Amino acid sequence: MKILFCSTEELREFVPVGVNVTFENLKPSLLEAAESILIPYLSEELYDRILTKYQAANTEMSEPEQVLFQRMRLVVARFGLAMYVPEGEVKVTDSGISTIGKSENLTAAYDHQVLRLVESLIQKGFDALERLLTWLEAAPQLTAFPEFANSEQYTRSLRGLVRKAGQLSDIYPIGGSRMTFNSLLPELLNVEDDRLKPLIGRDKYATIKAAANLADEYDDLRRVACKAVVFQAVANVIRLQQAIQLDAGGLRVYGTTISGTNNTKFYKVPSEKDRLAAAAEAQARADFYWDEVSTLLAEINNPGGGRFEPDFLSIGGLTMF
Repeated sequence: MKILFCSTEELREFVPVGVNVTFENLKPSLLEAAESILIPYLSEELYDRILTKYQAANTEMSEPEQVLFQRMRLVVARFGLAMYVPEGEVKVTDSGISTIGKSENLTAAYDHQVLRLVESLIQKGFDALERLLTWLEAAPQLTAFPEFANSEQYTRSLRGLVRKAGQLSDIYPIGGSRMTFNSLLPELLNVEDDRLKPLIGRDKYATIKAAANLADEYDDLRRVACKAVVFQAVANVIRLQQAIQLDAGGLRVYGTTISGTNNTKFYKVPSEKDRLAAAAEAQARADFYWDEVSTLLAEINNPGGGRFEPDFLSIGGLTMF
């Protein structure tokens, strides 16, 4: 099996697993955590590279590989245990489903205690995944791990103007969350395709996307366009009623993994008033920056001339081309 552990003792270095837990019972949950959560972000190729070296008796890992290996194990251990906990509470036999027996020194945990443990493990799992992805996206790691640099997950983020969680956080607060960035990415790309490209034209879009040796006016256009795209995407996501949390830390957008293990059930749903207020504020900012894009575009197309008029009309929330 494609598991990054071979015993309960190894797993115990990362999560609190009791000595009486049978490793064979944990293996399916650890495999599910790897396949449904970690591998989609890392790529199958990079996961297999590290796994092969771990399983090979006489193969040593490089220092970057060792660091990556430990970070991968932390993610899998936390999510794997979170997946196992509900199953560990019961026993399935031909006679039906029953609770696991307790010794005279142990009592069954209450439902809220089990839920709190699962919530903690999932949150810590996402935190570990955030740190892993941030570390991988640094230049030395992109060179050391081309499997990640060429992965669909990473290359998709390079399609648009806003390419990293930190870049988005500089415009709208998301706490540098790579998970939130990934959840926002489809809408960011939609806004660029449906609004920005028709507004400035494909040639100018390609120019500012390249972001290399830009003239001052194009550099300004790129900076303002990024802000317009981000605020428009945020406003759209909030209005689309996606699983979001709004607090002092900014916006969090939550998603579900292939296995159904997610952190959506643990986030604090904003009130309808707060949601509408946040959407309205984001849209107002977006409208301001769209106007700025039009102004800069007019200056580029006709220095000293009039204001540029886009080739579409917005009526009642509908865009007419």
